[in-house]
Amino acid sequence: SQAYDLVLCNPPYVPAASMRALPEEYRHEPEMALAGGADGMDLVRRFLHDAPAHLSARGIVVLEVGNERAAFEAAFPTLPAIWLETELHAEGVCVLTADDLRLAFAPGAGA
Repeated sequence: SQAYDLVLCNPPYVPAASMRALPEEYRHEPEMALAGGADGMDLVRRFLHDAPAHLSARGIVVLEVGNERAAFEAAFPTLPAIWLETELHAEGVCVLTADDLRLAFAPGAGA
């Protein structure tokens, strides 16, 4: 298994309730590209749980969650994230370190 220094991730993160209210232009996208489950974090959970096994010791993840920062923080209250401001999303993208992910998802950590 190869270890990576940088992993970029833009998973589906739209919550189920928001899926029903998406503007028409988004409804042409495949549902699997947008739908993130009840709270929008289903695939984010799976990705972050598995990410440490694929990161180098000093690796980082850059993760987009769009307008779902509150859902992310509710799902991962102890995971320190560095929130970035981008042109499209004020704080919709975060950086997570391999060390923090390993601690958060260690057996018994409860993340």
